[in-house]
Amino acid sequence: MRKITFNERMRYAFDNTMSRGTPALIAWLGIISLALVLIVSLVVYVLKLIFSDPSDVPEGGFFRYFWMSLMRTLDPGTMGGDEGNVFFLFTMLGITLGGIFIVSTLIGVLSSGIESKIEELRK
Repeated sequence: MRKITFNERMRYAFDNTMSRGTPALIAWLGIISLALVLIVSLVVYVLKLIFSDPSDVPEGGFFRYFWMSLMRTLDPGTMGGDEGNVFFLFTMLGITLGGIFIVSTLIGVLSSGIESKIEELRK
């Protein structure tokens, strides 16, 4: 009998989670969204501390960047008033595009879940 690899275990766990339906897909989207927001917030916060004057770092520190990233993920129009250096602007653009992708996927998952429930009720 051959040994099961780590990748095969992860693939099985992922497939098993996906087979649980819409709530599991929504949970995965939430986890991915949180990870994206945390990573971008941390990168912007650390690089802002390294490359700028300490007085330029906004009050609230990391949590302010977390909130800014979260708002750009949920509402792309928030980015319109952004000011800062090129790195900051491109990072916020990146998280905005990531948010558009995540929200559009969420809409697709929800509509698919509702459609499958309606089909189930028709039978």
